[in-house]
Amino acid sequence: MRAMATHRRLVALTLATGLLLGTGAPAAAVDVSFTGAGWGHGVGLSQYGAKAMGADGVTYDQILQRYFTGVGLTSFGVASANTFVATDSTPFWVGLLQDSSTVLFTVESDAASLCFDVADACVTVAQPGDSFAFGPDGTGNCVFLRTTPGQASTVVGFPASCDASVRPFSDQTTITVPYKARSYRYGVLRFRQAPAASEIHTVYEIGIDHYMRGLSEVPDSWPMAAIEAQVVATRSYAVWQALARGSEAALDAARRDDCSCNLRDDVSDQVFRGWTGEMSHPNWVAAVTSTAQQVMYSAGNVVLGLAQRRTTLTCSSVTPTRTWSQSSIARRSLTRPRTRTPRGVPGIARRH
Repeated sequence: MRAMATHRRLVALTLATGLLLGTGAPAAAVDVSFTGAGWGHGVGLSQYGAKAMGADGVTYDQILQRYFTGVGLTSFGVASANTFVATDSTPFWVGLLQDSSTVLFTVESDAASLCFDVADACVTVAQPGDSFAFGPDGTGNCVFLRTTPGQASTVVGFPASCDASVRPFSDQTTITVPYKARSYRYGVLRFRQAPAASEIHTVYEIGIDHYMRGLSEVPDSWPMAAIEAQVVATRSYAVWQALARGSEAALDAARRDDCSCNLRDDVSDQVFRGWTGEMSHPNWVAAVTSTAQQVMYSAGNVVLGLAQRRTTLTCSSVTPTRTWSQSSIARRSLTRPRTRTPRGVPGIARRH
């Protein structure tokens, strides 16, 4: 109906223009089109469109059907049966930092073990309030250091392979990474050797819906149906990308060199705010719960969920011809931002 009303107004405008010009007869119909421009990629879920539909009382599954015609909704376990996404409780390895000389972290609540993964040996148990640094020691190994304000850092345990982890005692263990200005729960903080011997990658291993709770792709003030639609699209995107890139054990050499992750914590994938984001976005977390495990699927496969946000429309008198192809699907920036820690910590080899 809205399109028909717009068409009638355009015809009336054309007739009025012809009369004003004194032709004595209606002017010939002109070809009018609307061309979109903005930050969106032109495919998938329109976030502001979803917001308007949610405000009108449309449900989240109806919103998704509007933008992803013919898809169904099911759990990621069903849509990706017999894959690591379905069988691994923590299939997402989220790249927090890349190519760092050192990483600082603090255990804020409960406790965690500091361990070397290759040897499967833990060197100490960190208690609430304990702060540490981890990084290469200049000899080809890495080391944990206890850091105390006003005191020299001290080595904890022994040097070993740079594949290491901070393993939580429970889901209540909270770990803060100061350089990210964020805290994390429900997962394992991992360190992996970067291509350069003096650098490491920092990754967070976590389950799918716990990962989802740490995102917030739209404002918490939006209609719940719009938030739920965004959650399902976002979950679908994350599962699709993880399946395409593989489990941690199956990552190819290029991916290991880049981040040792199957998802990145930046705009090339999705910004992961962890426990910090979860605490400040209760409606988003509620939408993750109400749509638990749901992804979009078609022909037995998970659908790549994409979303675009701000779009500006302009009017033109020329009708453009647009052909969609596989290359039209948005590919997030291939030039990945690489986040480095700004300085070293005494006792750990600094970057030169």
